[in-house]
Amino acid sequence: MSMKRRFTSGLMALALASGVGLALAPAAQADTQVTYGYSSYQICNAVKGAKVRVLQDANYTVYSASCMRHGSGYMMVINYDK
Repeated sequence: MSMKRRFTSGLMALALASGVGLALAPAAQADTQVTYGYSSYQICNAVKGAKVRVLQDANYTVYSASCMRHGSGYMMVINYDK
């Protein structure tokens, strides 16, 4: 699966969505917002409700995800509970 990464300043986060796999992306804007680039709109939407791992052991739950066209794929911004 091809994945685009958009590098911005901020903390690194890992998101694991069941059946989707592990994705690595830097946080964008606020501490509770992470931007991902996926090549599939379905995968982009599937991450809602997934657990998000920020830095080491803190786990949060995604409460919203928005998908936008970005180049040849989709850019996703997720928000997660602290």
